[in-house]
Amino acid sequence: LDDEGIDGIIVKFRDITKDRLKDKNLQEKDEKLRAFYEYSIDGIILAKTNGIITSANPAMCLMLGMQESELIGMHRSELIHTDEARVAELLEERRISGKAKSELDLVKKDGTIFPAEVASSIISFKREGRKIKKTATIIRDISEHKEHVRQINDTAQKLKYAEKIARIGYLELNLKENSVYCSGEVGSILEIQCDDLKVDEFRTLVFQEDIQVFEDLKGSVLNRGETKNIELRIHVSNSAFKWLNIIVSPLMDGEEIVGGKGTLQDITEKKLNFEKLAISENRYKSLIQSQTNYFVRLDTKGNFTYCNERYIDDFGWLYPGNDPIGENSLIDSLPSQYEKIQEIIAKCLKNPFRNYQIEITKLGKNEHNKATIWDIVFLKSDNGESEIQCVGIDISDRVKAEDENKFQANILSKIGQGVVATDAEGNIKFFNAAAEKIYGWKFEEVRDENLVELMFPDLHESDLLKEILEKLSYNHTFNSQYNGRKSDGTVFPVQITMSGILDQDGSLSGVICIFSDISRLKKSENKLRELNENLTSYTNELVSANKGLEQFSYIVSHNLRAPVANIIGISEIIADEDIDQDMRNKLVCDMLNNVKRLDTVVRDLNNILKVKANYNNSRELVDFQCLTDNVLHMTGALLSEDQITIKTNFNDFDSMLTSRSYLHSVFYNIILNSIKYKHPERELILQISSSSGIEFNTLTFLDNGLGIELGKNREELFELYKRHHHHIEGKGMGLFMVKTQLDLIGGKISIESEPNEWTKLTIQFPNKVVNSKSENT
Repeated sequence: LDDEGIDGIIVKFRDITKDRLKDKNLQEKDEKLRAFYEYSIDGIILAKTNGIITSANPAMCLMLGMQESELIGMHRSELIHTDEARVAELLEERRISGKAKSELDLVKKDGTIFPAEVASSIISFKREGRKIKKTATIIRDISEHKEHVRQINDTAQKLKYAEKIARIGYLELNLKENSVYCSGEVGSILEIQCDDLKVDEFRTLVFQEDIQVFEDLKGSVLNRGETKNIELRIHVSNSAFKWLNIIVSPLMDGEEIVGGKGTLQDITEKKLNFEKLAISENRYKSLIQSQTNYFVRLDTKGNFTYCNERYIDDFGWLYPGNDPIGENSLIDSLPSQYEKIQEIIAKCLKNPFRNYQIEITKLGKNEHNKATIWDIVFLKSDNGESEIQCVGIDISDRVKAEDENKFQANILSKIGQGVVATDAEGNIKFFNAAAEKIYGWKFEEVRDENLVELMFPDLHESDLLKEILEKLSYNHTFNSQYNGRKSDGTVFPVQITMSGILDQDGSLSGVICIFSDISRLKKSENKLRELNENLTSYTNELVSANKGLEQFSYIVSHNLRAPVANIIGISEIIADEDIDQDMRNKLVCDMLNNVKRLDTVVRDLNNILKVKANYNNSRELVDFQCLTDNVLHMTGALLSEDQITIKTNFNDFDSMLTSRSYLHSVFYNIILNSIKYKHPERELILQISSSSGIEFNTLTFLDNGLGIELGKNREELFELYKRHHHHIEGKGMGLFMVKTQLDLIGGKISIESEPNEWTKLTIQFPNKVVNSKSENT
């Protein structure tokens, strides 16, 4: 102002109060924003619109476990869980509206994934005249919130499950509004839809007999404000009903009681179980009193607290007034039983709820003591009402039967015959000592083994077993002989007697078998059979010899006597001197003829005796074809004179062990007879054949000769000097010699014939004769 060069000063004033206030406000606002940014419990991220982070507040760094310097320059997608599909939706919503909010899963530095509530917006501002856009994102960790929600849901679910398990629900009856509110479980219990249910409608569900209970409940709650607990029945579908337990307290509308609220529980099953329990208890009491077993209870000192009627009937006489209650339980037992009873009681008291069993001999009336068996258990109770419970059975009959069984078993073990008992399937249940000795097995080795399979394999494989079991099922006894098998596999003859064991229904429940080893008996029978056979053979020989003697006597009395008598008669005539010489010569000639006849008879008898005397039972293998060829060679002169054809067939039976000379004589005499007695008008055809059978081997001689009129002469045909064709020279010796020699070598001969047609001689040898070995071998 003192400058002379300055003429004056122009001062221009502008009111900047508003600017100052505005700056101050901006500063305060900025400080507040800064404070909010720095101290916010939520995480805040500032980023460019391309997603590159430019700033992060402390809460965000703490939430992610990272430093701000680490976050700056990262892309926001690096913080988001890669499986998060909602990011694109969030960005699109923010692009359109400028802001968006959602829940996303973020990733911490250590890889932990956590749920977050994300709110993002686009902010615009000018800097140095340029319009700039950035994004601000507020992030809140909602892990705890999510956990709380989950816990609440779990609790609600558990509560709902508990309601369902307990069959209990919540109920409100608002009489003022005539409305009913009930939880879902109440609807399930009542089997109705609770929506729009009225109090009057609820009342109609109550059983008619329980209406008064329901009305009394209303009075107590509404008029006196009491909380009541009642039980009543309600109708449900299908004419059924349910028992409910209801606890109701007043429902208040301010100071006014407008209804009731409380819980409703389905106790139907509980009620029915109680009813069943009551019925069971009554039945149990009746059973205890009526059962044939003894039932008693004792206190821990061993004194009776309860006895059923069966016990009193059998042992009440031992106690004063026939009343055992309060008396010591040892009174009814023999003194010899006291110690073991006390030991069992001590074990019971030491081990509650464990069952012990003991046999006790108790005093009986008229000195008939009773054998009993008891199950004893100590029922311990925490309320001081512990007791010893005892259930007993009279086993006197069983003990008696066991003693009898032991006695019988002892008898069975001592007898010499094997005794085996089986069940219905034939499995061995008893095997006495004699059976062990006979078969060689111990009882332990054959227990539950099948008797027939093990010891009678032949019987097991046949159909006879079914027939035997069928007979036994009708209470019949079966007796027979079979081959048994010992433990070492030896087979031996057994005499077996079987009887069925029938149950009460008459069904076969087992078999009792008695065995005897009859090996010695069988040997004796075989020896006796052999002796009988020998005796029969000797008898037959004696009969044959007797017949021979008879024939010999006949020969002596007839064939010898006649020529001798003639000789004597002629001799007396010759001695007469008055006869002429011609007569004398004739008589001498007759005497000579009678002497020749006598010589012939003596020679024949001598040959017969030689045949029998010379037989020494020596045998050799004789071939029939060779034997036939030899005989034909000897008779060759006769064969050449006549028309004769001889055919042989020894395919079935071609040889045998026998006396060659005797069989040769048999063939010779038969073939010779066929030739001698051939039919004069036709060629002789002689067929010699053999056949083999089960019991006999046979030789057959069939010719087409003169044949024989058998008739009454059949039995005489093989006797000495018996002839049937007198026009041909012969003495009647051939067939007699054939039969005699066949008898000696074990053969039998028979004849069939048709006169003028054919004759058939059949010789049979038993197989045992044919197959016996040569004694000269």
